[in-house]
Amino acid sequence: LAIWNVDMLQDEAAQRLCDMSPLTEIAPLDSIESARSNKLAWIHANDEPTRDRLGPAALLDMIEEVWSEVEATTEGEEEDIGLREVLAQDLFRMGNVLQRLGILRVAAEHHGTSYLLSPSPEAACYLGMTFSSEEEDGLAWQRKAIETNPNYGGSWNEIGESLLQRGEANRAIEWFRGAINSMNYCERGAAWANLARAHLELGQSTSALFAAQEAASLMPEEEELDELLEQLGEALV
Repeated sequence: LAIWNVDMLQDEAAQRLCDMSPLTEIAPLDSIESARSNKLAWIHANDEPTRDRLGPAALLDMIEEVWSEVEATTEGEEEDIGLREVLAQDLFRMGNVLQRLGILRVAAEHHGTSYLLSPSPEAACYLGMTFSSEEEDGLAWQRKAIETNPNYGGSWNEIGESLLQRGEANRAIEWFRGAINSMNYCERGAAWANLARAHLELGQSTSALFAAQEAASLMPEEEELDELLEQLGEALV
């Protein structure tokens, strides 16, 4: 799919790449300056996410698009961001790219390492999403995300969706409500829509209609909600 700047190259390929660029001598540095230089190199290694990476243009464009789509809210304050936080952020972002490509096992490794370096609800949540809805590990990581930040609504919604898919609509409702009430959640429309589906599955048409109306107000272009509202309106006539 692509050659990352951390991949091992065959000797022949490496030699060809070396032959293509002029040899430059690196001036010796004392140990302290060298350590500082190495740290800065790691911190800024992915300022340009597609630098030193080869692949189809469509793939590189996707990486550029996804790279900054979601950020991990790591422990350090903005002015105190250190190497661990930067590496955690880069690992999370690369995990998100791999997840989009469907390379779930490797994506999970990236998210897990990101969380170990600097715990964030996003890393835990996205790691949980690499599991199927039937796997308990997925729910465990979503709960870990909520433990890390109780106001991270994405994981409340993910747990609700998993329970709804398992046919546990009653239990799912409390999680969707938790997502809706979360301070750090910008996709409340999705949670309202899921809440409507849960109420509908339980035969609670009035509650389902109210939730669907709330969802439609937040996601006016969602055609599926229009169909759901029409269905619920007919059921209540």
